[in-house]
Amino acid sequence: MLNTVKKVHFIGIAGAGMRAIANVLLQKGYYISGSDVKQSAITERFAQQGARICIGQKPENLQDAELVVVSSAIHEDNVELQEAHRRNIPVIHRSDALLDIMSWGKGIAIAGAHGKTTTSSMLGQIFVEGGTDPTVVIGGEVDYLHANSVLGKGEYVIAEADESDGSFVKFNPYIAVVTNIDADHMDHYGSLDNVINAFKVFIQKLDPKEGMAVLCFDNEHIRNLAPALNRRYISYGIENQADYTADHIHYEKGRLCFDVYHHDKKMGTMNLFVPGRHNVLNTLAAVAVADACGIPFEKISEAMSHFHGAKRRFQTKGYVGDVWVVDDYGHHPAEINATLTAAKDIGTHRIVCVFQPHRYTRTQLLVDRFGGAFKNADLLIVTDIYSAGETPIPNVTGEIIANKVVETTGQEVLYIPNKEDVVEYLKKFAQPKEMIITMGAGDIYRVGEQYIAESSGEDTSNIDVKTKKIAVVVGGPSTEAAVSRNTGGAIAKALISKGYQVTVMELNPHMLAQQLIDEKIDIVFNALHGRYGEDGLIQGLCEMMGIPYTGSGVMASAVGMNKVMSKCAFQGAGIATAPFSYYFENQGLDTIAEDITKRFGFPVVIKSAGQGSSIGTVIVDAQTKVKSALVEAFKYGKSLIAESFIDGDEFTVAVMDNMVFPVIQIVSSTGKYDYYSKYTPGVTKHLCPAPISENLTKKMQDLAMQVFHLCHCNGVARVDFMTDAGENPFVLEINTVPGMTSTSLVPDAARAMGISFEELCENILLEAAVGKF
Repeated sequence: MLNTVKKVHFIGIAGAGMRAIANVLLQKGYYISGSDVKQSAITERFAQQGARICIGQKPENLQDAELVVVSSAIHEDNVELQEAHRRNIPVIHRSDALLDIMSWGKGIAIAGAHGKTTTSSMLGQIFVEGGTDPTVVIGGEVDYLHANSVLGKGEYVIAEADESDGSFVKFNPYIAVVTNIDADHMDHYGSLDNVINAFKVFIQKLDPKEGMAVLCFDNEHIRNLAPALNRRYISYGIENQADYTADHIHYEKGRLCFDVYHHDKKMGTMNLFVPGRHNVLNTLAAVAVADACGIPFEKISEAMSHFHGAKRRFQTKGYVGDVWVVDDYGHHPAEINATLTAAKDIGTHRIVCVFQPHRYTRTQLLVDRFGGAFKNADLLIVTDIYSAGETPIPNVTGEIIANKVVETTGQEVLYIPNKEDVVEYLKKFAQPKEMIITMGAGDIYRVGEQYIAESSGEDTSNIDVKTKKIAVVVGGPSTEAAVSRNTGGAIAKALISKGYQVTVMELNPHMLAQQLIDEKIDIVFNALHGRYGEDGLIQGLCEMMGIPYTGSGVMASAVGMNKVMSKCAFQGAGIATAPFSYYFENQGLDTIAEDITKRFGFPVVIKSAGQGSSIGTVIVDAQTKVKSALVEAFKYGKSLIAESFIDGDEFTVAVMDNMVFPVIQIVSSTGKYDYYSKYTPGVTKHLCPAPISENLTKKMQDLAMQVFHLCHCNGVARVDFMTDAGENPFVLEINTVPGMTSTSLVPDAARAMGISFEELCENILLEAAVGKF
């Protein structure tokens, strides 16, 4: 059907499955229109990309549409659907649209009661990093796409096949993955036998000669079904004999590690950020598919080492002191048990689960199975039911789950129907070293977000910043102007996608004040690197003009930019920093060179005292090279510092107000983190979280927070470290305007916490103020 039209209208375009398809068609060149009941970041992003978006559903929204796409959530009484029927505009289900997309190449369809989004996301990352340039359509957003779909030019189409309404049986994939079969969506199927039969039909749609199924043999229903299939299949599992298996499953420094075997031959080792035996199985499914498609195991394991999970799949939302806040989409007893088991296996935190039941029918049908699903939670809080549009059923509430859990396991359970009351409870009773996991397919994730915001002292009053005019200031005469423009462009794009009014303003130092007045700017988002942006000058201008601005104030910026001042501050506060000395140009090159040689020996680090972390910085390994390094550093100012070279590992920690981010280890293929390594994609790897001990992680995070407050920083700042052979951390410097390009450190750390780049930029914007110290 898609092959005969160009203008496609989506009713409910912001839905997860609908927006994935609409995004691919938009990239393919289709004219996309769509409606949704309310404005959101999703609808705004579509509008920015050229789609025609309507808020509210009306017959006239269809205009000249040649095809209308709906999901199972759209009922026959929908006014746009009725208008399409009246005008004889063809209407197709989203599964039919996805079926057409799958026909563009070799389709890889992932189905199953649980794990299909994560497995699809893993496959997408492997195939993207493996260089196959796939088309990917999945149910959850992932950081490597910044969305949940992408149009590729390669031969593979990776798609999540939704079994909830039976529509997945339409697919004719090249490879069919079945992660598990369970008694779910019984409102549609009526019985487990009908569910099993639907999966059998799905597998039988494979081509008898070329098609292949990838089946999880740890699932009893799949094992029993396999002998009845007349299609080629390969199997994977942990507990049962299979073609692909895993062994030596354990955790190292918070990461999930295991060996992968194919027919008893070891392929290699996996090292993952995502926890849990269920993710071992998801990984095995991805390995089996990628191996069958010719992707080497080295590329598979490398891609998986970067995988942070799909949005709302064990997604770190943030930290409040030592309280770790996680969100997970799990809403079926099997999913809940798997996620809580994974959380318990990490072994570092007491588990507090906040569960919001999803749908009255599911609650009523599965109440007995919910009884034992939460056994790995130290405390369970149950809210009332998220209806998902269902009509309430008498006497079916969240309380029946709470009562069943107490009856089954005797564990500690609280029934708090209202989400706002849950937030108040957590603010009052949450303890250090607890992991708060919000779970459910509804809007329970807001509890974690609200708890973080209110516990961090953030003003959550409904100030409509989206009515304000924001200037992202970039460029200028700095040596880092090009990086600033890249940073500012990325920030502007992110904020626009969130619905903010943004203009990018190139810095002319003599004209900036007048520009801000002429363009009636309400807020300045400082994206300047180096001079004017990091030295307190633009901050002072905004203070005098009374214009709120992002980041730190005048003093913090000036101290952070001047390495002599900041290192003296570190020393005064008893914070370990590399031994150093500072010099001025009028002392003479010979005198300075002689003193550096005598004081430090070689190698020694020589750097400009007032530039970014890599500008004018040289690691000198011989006396004959000292003078040329001095000349290079003095190009950027009249002072420089020399400091002892610490032969160890380099790390960085970002801090945003009262929240500390995961530690990142910086590994450069050149052996040094200079300007080239810092800003050239592919040269440097950011290992996040860093593969280091919990003790060293906490030590660096505590030091980063101490430096942040010592310098009176605001917004986001980044503290850089080196460790010596004894794993002792030394603070190198603090960066009050950290880079925000595609290769930058802070966005990587945010993604590891489950904070998208768009959310990070929005959070930085919302803390903008005047009157900073």
